[in-house]
Amino acid sequence: PPPCAPQPAARRAAMAPLARARSARHRAALAAAAATLAAVAVAVAGEDCGNGNACADGQTCATAEPRAGRRFGCAPAAGAVLCNDARFSCPAGSACELEAEICRRGGWGEATPLLRNVDAVASNKTLKAAPSKEHLCDLLTPDLPATCQCSDAPLGGIVECKVGVLFDDHFGLKASILPCDKVAHVDLQVTESTHGINYTVAGVKAGEAKNIPIPGLTVGIPKVGEADVDASVEVDGSLSNLGLKVGVNACAEVAGKRVCGSDLTTYLPFWIVNSSYHFEGICDRGSVSLLV
Repeated sequence: PPPCAPQPAARRAAMAPLARARSARHRAALAAAAATLAAVAVAVAGEDCGNGNACADGQTCATAEPRAGRRFGCAPAAGAVLCNDARFSCPAGSACELEAEICRRGGWGEATPLLRNVDAVASNKTLKAAPSKEHLCDLLTPDLPATCQCSDAPLGGIVECKVGVLFDDHFGLKASILPCDKVAHVDLQVTESTHGINYTVAGVKAGEAKNIPIPGLTVGIPKVGEADVDASVEVDGSLSNLGLKVGVNACAEVAGKRVCGSDLTTYLPFWIVNSSYHFEGICDRGSVSLLV
């Protein structure tokens, strides 16, 4: 004969272990979420940089400039010394020796490895403002180096950077990133005050990549000599997934061959933007077309 259907009390008893398991999983999920929120709160509660960014306790803000990017925005030591290259720092009382990739305490003191800066997070004030992601800078700021500042503009935005690459070399980059123009494109201006250099790479459109030497601009690389600085720009994709690469590289003749970037030094290339973005939400798609 077929077995009798379980009575309600028996059914509840049979289901109890499953209910307890579900409840345990739910409590575990809530605990994990709480731990994540607590970790974020600790990071934000450390040091407010005064510009919408924050660093954790025991870290040093790389900049207090308004509208600054968050990448490399925190030196991972209290009272740290910031190097010419925004990606690195040294402990308090030390000096950066980028050529040797070390921090030196005193003239001939103890040598320790360079500290690699970490990304800043949004400050409590920024989080409470709840950015809408309706403007270009809302999307780019987390990815920009802390030595860059982003300003929204018609059809996109403008990113201005003070770039220290390698040792004593320092120059400026100004990228006009215009995904909402009739043809999405990037214009890049490179400046250097010591030698009066002001050079523009204009109109790099979607589907294009350009590496253009900047006349008169060089950087010194140990064991290599002077290397010619290139402006590197690449735009690829569509508004729903537009890839952007904007930065600087350098090339030099080594043993009769043209050698560039990381084959010359680990410090190159230096990208101010190197990611993909969804720009559909910030553009009037009815007036935008892309050449891909």
